[in-house]
Amino acid sequence: IGDDDVAEAIGHPISQAAVTAALTTREREVYALLRQGLTNREIATLLFITEGTAKRHVQHIFDKLGVRSRKAIVMQAVLERSGQATSAIDETGADSDS
Repeated sequence: IGDDDVAEAIGHPISQAAVTAALTTREREVYALLRQGLTNREIATLLFITEGTAKRHVQHIFDKLGVRSRKAIVMQAVLERSGQATSAIDETGADSDS
């Protein structure tokens, strides 16, 4: 709710640019596929890596972003695409009554 600066200060980036900046190039590729709802096996096939490697990348993404499940990543992507993301994640910087 307009607390992007607080979240980023404690190491949880909110903006999409900040999120992807925390990831390696390969993790950004895996993250993009996670946002589409793909499984580790599907990600591995598309990126020509083993399923175990895909799983490790996914775990690193979870750790870096402070996320506990792929459902959270997919749901955020769906909300962003539908324009229903919360103002805490919205990059428009809308003012709030805080």
